[in-house]
Amino acid sequence: MRLMRTLPVLLFFVLWELVVKLGFVKPYLLSPPSAVIVTLIELSLSGDMPEHISYSLYRALGGFALAALIAIPLGIAMGWSKRADDLASPLVELFRPLPSVALIPVAILWLGIGNTSKIALIAFACFFPILLNTISGVRGVDVTLVKVARSMGASNREVLRQVMFPGALPSILVGLRISLAVSLIVLIVMEMIGSAHGVGYFIYTSKLTFRTDEMYAGILVIGLIGFALNEIMMVVSRRLLVWRPEAGN
Repeated sequence: MRLMRTLPVLLFFVLWELVVKLGFVKPYLLSPPSAVIVTLIELSLSGDMPEHISYSLYRALGGFALAALIAIPLGIAMGWSKRADDLASPLVELFRPLPSVALIPVAILWLGIGNTSKIALIAFACFFPILLNTISGVRGVDVTLVKVARSMGASNREVLRQVMFPGALPSILVGLRISLAVSLIVLIVMEMIGSAHGVGYFIYTSKLTFRTDEMYAGILVIGLIGFALNEIMMVVSRRLLVWRPEAGN
């Protein structure tokens, strides 16, 4: 299984190297992975890349966590209560179609170019996938389970804690996984537009000064961060959903 997951990545890097070495693409347009990896090692040893990564992770995970803290309770309430859904749905549907990147000027105008604006906008972008998946998960819980719990004398709080939340958890985790990728997308755009630190800033400044190897090293770092975060989320999901037959696959 590990070989099957690793093989496509290895083939991709081999193909990338061959495309450049055989002259199909000029090296100043596409650096070969061998040069990119060497550059990435040098940047890591010098401490430059770890510093940018720390800034980016702080912003991405901060916005992601803030979105989860608000969206999961609200999603459970909207999925459970028609009154809560009627109250919140108009606002959700008003703001949900807004592209988060279109709000970058507003975020910078109100909150400046520091971490606050980036965390706030990342939270805004991550909020809706988590919210909608939470609502869908709550509404997808088998009504029979709720009726059985009530027949055994369970209170509303116990039904929410012991039936609704566990039943909705697979859908909630899907929303969290989607939002992790969204957080990185918004992060990089914001760091390119207004920042003095971060991987997005590093990629953009490398492009401006034609440091192609460093630019692709930064892009590779974002890919590796996204891959690592996704793997962590997969492990967490398997641990939390151990009661599901398919959780071990």
